[in-house]
Amino acid sequence: MELVPLGPGFAAELRGVDLIDVASGDAGYRAVREAFEEHSVILFRNQEVSDDVQVAFSRAFGPLERTKVGSLCAGTLYVHITNVAEDGALVSPTDRQALANQANQLWHTDSSFKATPALASVLSARIVPEVGGETEFASTRLAWDRLPDARKEELCDLVATHSYANSRDQIEMTPEELAALPPVRWRLA
Repeated sequence: MELVPLGPGFAAELRGVDLIDVASGDAGYRAVREAFEEHSVILFRNQEVSDDVQVAFSRAFGPLERTKVGSLCAGTLYVHITNVAEDGALVSPTDRQALANQANQLWHTDSSFKATPALASVLSARIVPEVGGETEFASTRLAWDRLPDARKEELCDLVATHSYANSRDQIEMTPEELAALPPVRWRLA
């Protein structure tokens, strides 16, 4: 396995290992997990990814979450983010899915609105547009590590409240969604 650093202090591309190697063997998993712990973001290029392969790979890292209420495929292991309707046409800009996609484009941390956040998010791009479609990453661990000690001291006793509804203010959330995703409080250090 070859590890190619991609960013200053985090993110790396892994070459010479397939997702199925991680899903089916302890040695592959241990090597990839070590790279993940060190780099926070790992990239695999040119993989054959089906839903089943992605679930098998993801399951190697621990129990999987069910898709949240109000999402496409809610209650399943599969999150599909798309701007294409079932009939193949693009959804209207005012469609609930289009509005959810716009909210997803805001800066956010996946799963931090849950009482027990996920270890990681596993994303696969199956259809990539010629223009746009980028996903950006940041390491909150690295950001904390790079803060001056005096700033860490100022922040260490603060509590942040994260409400999923904050980034969904353009979408009228259902009572079911609001009940399933109550705000959570996080101590910063």
